[in-house]
Amino acid sequence: MSSRSAKNMLIRQWQILQLLHGRRRGLGPKRLLEETGSSRATLYRDLDMLEQAGVPLIRETVNGEARVSLIGDKLPSLTATPLQWDALRLARSYLTPLEGTSLVGELDALLERNRPRKPGLTTLTPSPEPRHARSLKVLDAAIAQRKKVRFRYRSAGAVDYKTRTVDPLMWRLVDEHVYLIAHEAERGYRTFKVARMSHTEPLEEDAAVHEVDEDEMFRGAVKIWSGPPVEVEIRLSPYAARLLPEYPLSPDQTVVPQDDGGVVLRAEVAGTKEVTRWVLHWGPHAEMLAPRQLREEVHQELRDALAPYEDEHEHDGAQQDDAPVDASPGAHEPDREA
Repeated sequence: MSSRSAKNMLIRQWQILQLLHGRRRGLGPKRLLEETGSSRATLYRDLDMLEQAGVPLIRETVNGEARVSLIGDKLPSLTATPLQWDALRLARSYLTPLEGTSLVGELDALLERNRPRKPGLTTLTPSPEPRHARSLKVLDAAIAQRKKVRFRYRSAGAVDYKTRTVDPLMWRLVDEHVYLIAHEAERGYRTFKVARMSHTEPLEEDAAVHEVDEDEMFRGAVKIWSGPPVEVEIRLSPYAARLLPEYPLSPDQTVVPQDDGGVVLRAEVAGTKEVTRWVLHWGPHAEMLAPRQLREEVHQELRDALAPYEDEHEHDGAQQDDAPVDASPGAHEPDREA
C-alpha cells in the first residue's frame, strides 16, 4: 500500500470511529456510507481492519436492519506500548495539512491525554494553522453535516476565479497538499486544491448522497489526476533506472531491464497531464515511446520550453549522465482543478 493510500485509510477509519462514538444503538451501513462517502466495499474493508486492530465493534441485525456499534458508550481506553504511540504520532504528522479540522482535533486530544508527563515538561506548541484554514473549517463542517458549499476557485491554468457550488465528499492528501473530492452538478466528480479556494461558504441546501469508491476513482493516478486510462511506455536511462524505486510512476508499473542498464517502463495511467510532467522531470534521462500522440505532446512541451532561449548562444559542455535531476513527482502541480 502506498503512503498516500495509507493516509487516506487512516482518515476514513478515524471518521468511522468518530461517527460511532457515543451512539449506543450504533449506525446502519447506509448512514456510514453517507457520512464517509466511501463505497460499500471500502466501508466493509475498513470495518474489518478496525476489528483486526482490536477495536470492539459489534455488527448485528436489529429488527431486520444491519447496525454497527462500539461496545460500551465510548471508545475504550488505549493501553498502547510506547512504540505504538510513536507510530500514532508519526501517523499524525501526515495529517498536518488538515490542521484545524475536527478530525485532527480529536486525534490531538487523544495524543495529549496519553502523552508521558515528566517534571518541567510543558505542553507542545500547536502547529500554526495553514493559510487556507478558514476554507478547511467550512469544508470540514459541510462534510460532517452533508451540506453544499460555494467558493471561488482558480485552477492552475486559469487567470480568473470562478464561483463553484459542490457537494463536498472527502479529503485527499498528496505531497502534503490538501484536495477536496466533490461532486459538481454540471461536471460530475471533481478534485479541488484547497489552497486555491477563496470566499468558501456553507449553504443551507443539503448535499446529495454519493457512493464513491476512492480507490477506483484514482486508479492509475500519478498524483491526483483522475481520467480515462492510457497505456504508456517510457524508456529510462541507467541513471533514471537507479532512482526509479524512489520515484515510481505507478504502483502497478512494469519494468523491463535493458542491456545498457536502463529500463523500459510500462503502465496504465489516468489521463496524460501527470505522466507528461513526470517524464519531463527526468530531463534527458526519459523518452516517451508510446502512445505516439503523447510522444508528440512531450516533444511540443520541450520545444515550448526551449523557445525563450533560442536567441542565446549555446553553452559549451553537455550535461553528464550522472548530473543531478530533480525527478521528484511533487516538483509541479497538475493543471486541473485538480
